[in-house]
Amino acid sequence: MGFTTARKGELALTGGAVGSLADQIATLLTGLRRAGAAPGDLALLRVFYRHDAPGAADLKAALAAALPAETRTALSLVPVVQAGTGDGLLSIEAAAIVTRHGPPRQVAGPVEGPFVAGVRQGRFVFLGAVAGMAADGIVAESTSVMRQLGATL
Repeated sequence: MGFTTARKGELALTGGAVGSLADQIATLLTGLRRAGAAPGDLALLRVFYRHDAPGAADLKAALAAALPAETRTALSLVPVVQAGTGDGLLSIEAAAIVTRHGPPRQVAGPVEGPFVAGVRQGRFVFLGAVAGMAADGIVAESTSVMRQLGATL
């Protein structure tokens, strides 16, 4: 599977799976550039990874190291039960808001390297989340998402 990139108005989307995490981040950023987006326009990064691969904290640290310093994006890590690449990564999706004349971007904290709880710009709102595999985690996850939404709006 390769990467696909599309742009409609201010919204640029890209996603797919190729090689290692570093390969996927590089391909993702290239796709966004082709759509007219800069790394600083990245609003949401959604990563699907094998549930039995290295933990979410390790994946988050590797993503932070691979992203450009000016990136401030919401991050969603989604564990799935499926075979992936050798490092446990299945695929990455990204959304970027490309506007030079619209309202300023607002981010909701806390800021952890390139990651924020939420991004709001104009009519777009993106929230990050780390989905868990535990059956009882849905209440805690839902509560966290609602807090993030409140902080972002």
